[in-house]
Amino acid sequence: MSSDETRFRHELEVEVEADLFLVESSHPEEVLAQPESEWLFDPTDAVREEVGLRSLLGAVEAVEAVEAVEALEAEPRPEPRSEPSANGA
Repeated sequence: MSSDETRFRHELEVEVEADLFLVESSHPEEVLAQPESEWLFDPTDAVREEVGLRSLLGAVEAVEAVEAVEALEAEPRPEPRSEPSANGA
């Protein structure tokens, strides 16, 4: 992958984590205790947004994991050492 793609993915991950923090700090479960007329947001929307953000974050992490494995597989491996035979030949 190019450095631009890696940088984009890192920035995306940071943004998603920040958005997750905001959604989690809104405490949608506490809003349900208030009368609906006092809601500043629909708690169902907050939960839906959190699920979507967690899915996106999981996808970014999965792509990073696949790239890490591919990078390891692309590294040259040392040749296996041959053992001397038991009969000395």
